[in-house]
Amino acid sequence: MEEIALNNQASPEDMQRFLDASQKMAIASFSINEQTRFKHSLTKSIIDAVQ
Repeated sequence: MEEIALNNQASPEDMQRFLDASQKMAIASFSINEQTRFKHSLTKSIIDAVQ
């Protein structure tokens, strides 16, 4: 990978694999953020209901 980066020689298949991995990472990151937001919202709702 370092050699490809240094020589700036990537095949279309390499670029497609990188794009796919990048999209999967973005989806995973979004999912984790939404899960965290949901947990915080649920916790706040429970605390508000107890008060």
